[in-house]
Amino acid sequence: MQDTYIRRAGPDGAEVFADAGRHGADHAGGFRPGLSGVGRFPLRAFPTWDDGNVPAAHGADAAQGPLSGRGRGASGGGNSDGLPLREPRGRGDLERPCFDLDVPADGYAWWYVDGISDDGARAISIIGFIGSVFSPWYRWSGRKNPANHCCLNVVTYGRGGRWTMTDRGQDALGLSRDRLQIGPSAMVWAGDHLRIEIEEVSTPHAQRITGEVIVRPSALTQVEMALTPDGAHVWRPFAPKADIEVRLNRPGWSWTGHGYFDANFGTRALEADFSYWTWGGFR
Repeated sequence: MQDTYIRRAGPDGAEVFADAGRHGADHAGGFRPGLSGVGRFPLRAFPTWDDGNVPAAHGADAAQGPLSGRGRGASGGGNSDGLPLREPRGRGDLERPCFDLDVPADGYAWWYVDGISDDGARAISIIGFIGSVFSPWYRWSGRKNPANHCCLNVVTYGRGGRWTMTDRGQDALGLSRDRLQIGPSAMVWAGDHLRIEIEEVSTPHAQRITGEVIVRPSALTQVEMALTPDGAHVWRPFAPKADIEVRLNRPGWSWTGHGYFDANFGTRALEADFSYWTWGGFR
């Protein structure tokens, strides 16, 4: 779905219209308009290096310390391909997330959250994109302006699950250190937790999905991993362990559970360096 907005919503759905970039509902509400890039952190590639120095996590679980020196991919020794964990660099997110990025042409930035309910019956995943790697419009545009292809992708799993992904233009994007505003939705770093404000429309049901998700990290790491030797693609695991609270406007979609929070950044298109992409986690 590209550039949509809600003009009138009833209890069972919403009317969805195209070309919302010229309408107020799809603007960032005067929040840092223009995206001039002045004062922002320019997203750049930093080549890999390995000094064996991986700092410990900070927070409630800090006493557990970093990973031990045993096993595949343990800290300090790099992984099986020699690509080490290292301190985050160049984005202002060593100790906390920072959304105030100037993403270059061909590049992308995404912040990812997932969670599963305590009873295992429901789950959610949320991705805030600048330069949406899943957007055909971004690819067809030649990837010249990542800020012109932003979205908040929300997927709920379980009974009554829904999917949202509205590709929005540059006028819908607002950035600051603490806030990623994408149309009416936002990701907000609130000191010690991430708050996600959701106001989206599901596809193909055309139903309003509204509410709030809170992610409370048990600890924040101070590491990243370059996925290519030149550092063009980076994985930043902010909080491998977190508590999550989900409060959405759908029946049964208010729950608590176990959460996860990370980010990925790139200065080249994914397909320029990867033939496939897979991800897994465990709790």
